[in-house]
Amino acid sequence: LISVGDVVIRYSGGWLREDHSKARGVTVSVRDLSDERGGKVILREVSFTAREGEFVGILGPSGCGKSSVIQRIAGLASFSGHISINGHSVGEDGLRRLIAYLPQNVENALHDGLTVREEMDCNRRLFLAANTDDDDIDSACLKTLNLEAEVDNPIGKLSGGQKRRVAIALALQR
Repeated sequence: LISVGDVVIRYSGGWLREDHSKARGVTVSVRDLSDERGGKVILREVSFTAREGEFVGILGPSGCGKSSVIQRIAGLASFSGHISINGHSVGEDGLRRLIAYLPQNVENALHDGLTVREEMDCNRRLFLAANTDDDDIDSACLKTLNLEAEVDNPIGKLSGGQKRRVAIALALQR
């Protein structure tokens, strides 16, 4: 039994299982996921189901396709096969807005010359509807991530941890 805050993780039958009894979760189903780029096989017939309440990790050596699988679940790259979240195909309209993807080294994707506020405004214009202006969501994200005091500071002046939290705020904005 592992407990971190309100999260309880149990080891049972060779599996780590996270207790989400109070949370509403999702089920991700991946069937025959394949992709090829420039004649090189990126993914070949990957299939698995991560059910609501399960704690799942994708393990493997560098270059084996872990990030490629996650990118396709997030709808960031084309593929053959089928991916669904709670029974809805990843390609369906509207589902893309419900998925947030936070890549490794996300700090490199931020714009050092922009302030936190400008970065969030830019993200909204690029990825959300043109007329979307939801300062309440931005404020809630910034408060939750303890970034309110940094809102007018340039990204380039933030610590690594603060940059990571800005990236999380951008993902939550969607």
